[in-house]
Amino acid sequence: MNIEPGCMRSLGGVVMRIHTVFSISLSMIVAGCAIRPLPRDVTRDTTVEIVRKIRCEARRALVDELLRLFERSNFASTKALIP
Repeated sequence: MNIEPGCMRSLGGVVMRIHTVFSISLSMIVAGCAIRPLPRDVTRDTTVEIVRKIRCEARRALVDELLRLFERSNFASTKALIP
């Protein structure tokens, strides 16, 4: 199998262009991930207020889920815990 030297050069150029485009695209994607908005840019709440709200929502979701599981339980002692 004989490959002409000019063919290899053009193939190498194509591979190099693909590599360059891929590298630039990847660096743009990674750079986009590094930029994060500050809370004051998105909401009027401070970070402390956001964390407090998340904790309240998580606590409420946990209580709701536990109540749902208690209601579905077949044990009388568990049903007695439901207010």
